[in-house]
Amino acid sequence: MNIGNILPDELAEVSIEFMEILRIKSNEARYELPTTLAPLYGDPSVRGLDPHQYPATSLLADNRCSIEVNIKGCLVNAVILAPSHKTFLTKEYGQAKLTHSAPTISMDRDFIVVFRSESLPPAFAICAMDKGGYVVCAGFSPRFTAVSPAKSVKIVVDCSGSMAGESILQAREALLRILDRLRPEDRFNIIQFGFSSTMLFRKQEIADEVHIEAAMAMVRTMDANMGGTEISNALDKALSSASPVGMSEDILLITDGQVWDMSSVADRLCRRNHRVFCIGVGSAVERGILHTLSSKTRGEAIFVSPCEDMGNKVFEHFKRMILPLTGKPDLDFDENKPLTIAPQNLPPVFEGDMIMVCAWLESLPQCVRFSLETPEGSLTCSAPVKQVNEYGEKLPRFAAALKIKDYPKDQAVKLAVEYNLVSVFTNYLVVMKRTDTEKAVELPKIRKIDHNIPHRWGGMAFNIYESLDLAPSSLNQNYPVESPFTYSENDDNLFEDCEPNDPSSSTWQNIFLELVIYQIKSGQDDAIHLGLLERLNGLIPQEIMKGLHELFENPHRLTQTTERTLVLAFALALAKKNQNTQRIDARRIRKALGKNLPPKGEMRRIDTLAEVIEKI
Repeated sequence: MNIGNILPDELAEVSIEFMEILRIKSNEARYELPTTLAPLYGDPSVRGLDPHQYPATSLLADNRCSIEVNIKGCLVNAVILAPSHKTFLTKEYGQAKLTHSAPTISMDRDFIVVFRSESLPPAFAICAMDKGGYVVCAGFSPRFTAVSPAKSVKIVVDCSGSMAGESILQAREALLRILDRLRPEDRFNIIQFGFSSTMLFRKQEIADEVHIEAAMAMVRTMDANMGGTEISNALDKALSSASPVGMSEDILLITDGQVWDMSSVADRLCRRNHRVFCIGVGSAVERGILHTLSSKTRGEAIFVSPCEDMGNKVFEHFKRMILPLTGKPDLDFDENKPLTIAPQNLPPVFEGDMIMVCAWLESLPQCVRFSLETPEGSLTCSAPVKQVNEYGEKLPRFAAALKIKDYPKDQAVKLAVEYNLVSVFTNYLVVMKRTDTEKAVELPKIRKIDHNIPHRWGGMAFNIYESLDLAPSSLNQNYPVESPFTYSENDDNLFEDCEPNDPSSSTWQNIFLELVIYQIKSGQDDAIHLGLLERLNGLIPQEIMKGLHELFENPHRLTQTTERTLVLAFALALAKKNQNTQRIDARRIRKALGKNLPPKGEMRRIDTLAEVIEKI
């Protein structure tokens, strides 16, 4: 979103209204509202962004919001949970209201609401008038059982630096649960990845006691210490893990999805008939990437926040993978032939998961029927069509948004303009005409609004936004601060879990180097200072911090080395010794330093600190 030419003390208020239908999966409906964007690995231009549009993330950002959720209808009687935040739930007069416990919340993680009930409707069909005809939106959650054949499962797990902390702990738990679900007739392998990728076995191995024990031993020591996020290379390596001839092969991917693009590898997976089933972990998963990857390969994606039950989620997701495929899905609108259906190609059908379609018809059907072939025989679901007045204007636009995904650019643009939709091809512009005296006389200066760093991203020991004074380092005399630490009034137990979540000794180095490299790539050099290291105070050895403080506070220094130069020089010394840092990133740090290297004496002290790290 771009907002421009705002006068001093002028307020621009933007209201956004959107419609989303919650798909039921295994007796659960889930609403997810992203509030921040994590630093992503790779090149933003692959998504069509210009340099000034690249999203910026900063340790100094503290964007906040307030959220109120009003619930009515069949969801009121469900078990309502908010695993991402502390909330209050009140019910009265057949409605429910969910609010967070604090006046505002930090925009550092996804806001998630989960509705669980065995009595959620297994099917629905609603309609509205549209351009002389009708549009019908219908959803069905078929239930069936079948014997599961032997499966070859290729487990790909993200061990990049951004997974440190809660995310890698979630990944470990997911892996242990998956290994527990494998049957003796199944084959499996585990591929860990970061900058590089490694396979546990040379090929797909039988899931017997010996191989399962070897895998569990590896999982218990697995850490987020492999640097960047080269998912494509890891998925290519999974393709090379050979299975017995004729055995069905699928990939189970566990990741935070924090990359810019995976479109090319998705095409390769499709050609090799490998479905990808994604488990997104962490507090700010990149859902779009994982949804696209799984849908292109006819798999499925689920997302698990740090406070949710990983065991049950893995059980349900593994069941999707091993159940045999269904066939011949078909829709019947009381023998009325639809003018068009969206999506044109129906997605795969998994037991207990809702499949949803929209159709345009000349006359109104009384009922919609959905049928498909399962291994146990034919199955039919039906739902009566209800005309819902409150969605009279919204439903046709929602259906058109689905249809745009099936169209080439020219048709998609025409449809988006016809229904006033924001899409990948169209923008929404609002212009307020000003008087001549209020018009700007110079070109506007672009100012980006930085995103918050996601909660515990990269293994940060606690929520820095509510627990740290985020002014630049107190060591810099240009920014006098009494102390870099303040306690949060909202959390009495703020520091009870400040210790690292069992990371390796290199975890803080990976986090620090990724932050520095990201700031360089995004042109935010002013955010590179000793505060970056102080924010990781719970992870960095004290002798390292003490040495850096002494360097900067030394009253006998004859140089005026800036914090930025000192931190970049220290990052360069680390990068040269860190096996997870690519050469190109080390060169980026060296280029950012330019000719402003600290004097030789100080560089020797910095190199000595880096050598101390190796001994630690």
